[in-house]
Amino acid sequence: RRSLIAARRLNHTTRMTYALLNLGVAHHLQRKYTEALESYRAGLALAESIPAPELIIFFNWYTGDVLSAQGEFPAA
Repeated sequence: RRSLIAARRLNHTTRMTYALLNLGVAHHLQRKYTEALESYRAGLALAESIPAPELIIFFNWYTGDVLSAQGEFPAA
């Protein structure tokens, strides 16, 4: 969370994107799926704006993993 705050202060989009990815993974591992999806979706929007194709892949992968864990197989 601190890295996201610091990246926002610096207005550094790439760092914000990585911070959101890491935050999403932390929530995901704690099974806080709603929070994980929020982080992944916010990060995906930033990754698409850079553009950063490697990050877009990660965000889509992890989003699908969370949706699958929630039983949302068609959306995953």
